[in-house]
Formats: sequence, structure tokens, C-alpha cells
Amino acid sequence: MGVKVRERPKDSGTWWVFIDHNGTRKAKKVGKDKRLANEIAKKLEAKLVLGDVGFVSNENQRAPTFREYVYGWEKDQTFHPGWFEMVAKLSLKNSTRVGYKRILEHYLMPVFGEIPLNDISSRHIADFVYSQVRAWG
Repeated sequence: MGVKVRERPKDSGTWWVFIDHNGTRKAKKVGKDKRLANEIAKKLEAKLVLGDVGFVSNENQRAPTFREYVYGWEKDQTFHPGWFEMVAKLSLKNSTRVGYKRILEHYLMPVFGEIPLNDISSRHIADFVYSQVRAWG
């Protein structure tokens, strides 16, 4: 499972995004902008973590909860690594990762942990931020 950005053919200035997921490989030509290709790759990686890349129909599938998205979940005897495993452990310094984990466990999981991702609205987040501001002063 992964997303890669490559210039094809080499030194042509044309950028492609390659997606490898469940034995299927897809390629998408982005164009001459490498930065755009990297942005698209990041968005596709996030969709891969959620299992939503358009390779299979997502009908009748429930969205993972916030806790599952962060820490991973098991479905059909297959473990799907979450954000912490796929992103935090690979791209954050240890001290940053430890701080994020504290914030997740102390503040975010008690409020959002069991809510499916597609049910978390901007209103939920605004209410959470407001409650934290009130708690601090």
C-alpha cells in the first residue's frame, strides 16, 4: 500500500502519481507541477488509510471512528494501520509524536474517539474548541 510521485519519463518534467493498493496499481498523470503532484499524493495517502480510493465500491461500508482512524482497525481479518502508524511514526520526531499522543489521549479521544469520521462536523470541532477556551480561562 503506498503512493509515490515520479517523473516519467526521467528528466521530462512530467509528474505522475502512482498508487499501489491491495495488489492493484494505478497511475495518474499530474502534469508539470511537482508540488501539485506531492499535494495529490498526500491526499491519496489519507484516503488509503480510510480505505477510500475508488478501487472498490464503498457502499455499505461504515466510516471508521476517530479512534480507529488514529490507531487502526481490523476488518475481514486484515489489520488496517491508522494515522499514528502510517504517518506519525514515519514522519514525526519522537518528541513530537509523544506530545501528539498525549493530546490525543487527554483531549481528543474522550470527545471524538467513538464518533465515525464522517459524522464529525465543524460544529463538533467548534464546540470542542469553545469548551477548551472556557476551561482555560
